[in-house]
Amino acid sequence: MAKKKESVRTYDSVSLASMNLLRKIVKDRSGESFVWPNEGEFVEDGWKFSAECRDFQPLWIDPTSAKLLVDVHDKLGKEENQQKFRDMISDDRGTFGFLVEESWKLVAAR
Repeated sequence: MAKKKESVRTYDSVSLASMNLLRKIVKDRSGESFVWPNEGEFVEDGWKFSAECRDFQPLWIDPTSAKLLVDVHDKLGKEENQQKFRDMISDDRGTFGFLVEESWKLVAAR
């Protein structure tokens, strides 16, 4: 029996995760689909996930979550801490998820 060829899906409306885009989401009160550089690459017709990440989908970031991360970033004070936070946002999906989770814990603790 012939092996079924797996179709490769590309995504045309995605952006690499960054603090600037989080600020844009807050300002525009809209959402954005995030991906990270270690998950794939931009090709002619959009974003293509690598073989290791083929089951991934872009992560939709809503204005509430974006505002939370922007607020945490801005309250860090020292530029070096803010830079580390920005680097963590654009690092990878797991680190981004960790930041979101820890930020919500801070809100819940108040």
